Amino acid sequence: MPLLRGNEPLSNFNLLQSNDVDFSQSLVSEVYCEHSLVPVQGTAVKAKLNAVEGTMLTFGYLTYGVDAEILLPPLLPCEYYHSR
Repeated sequence: MPLLRGNEPLSNFNLLQSNDVDFSQSLVSEVYCEHSLVPVQGTAVKAKLNAVEGTMLTFGYLTYGVDAEILLPPLLPCEYYHSR
């Protein structure tokens, strides 16, 4: 099933479009969380990140465009605090 008839989600909010593994990994780590990106074959990616960042939520569309291994450290539990 194509996403939105071929259109990328959040295409008006493009933060990244790169073939460079290190640059892509660094920028995505700033937006989401620290991780290690290793393409399965080759040394390039076709990275794209479209995202809207808020104070408590980041909503985004991310693709590295190639088969890759993504290694994450253990993540802290996410908790939502609602003040009254």
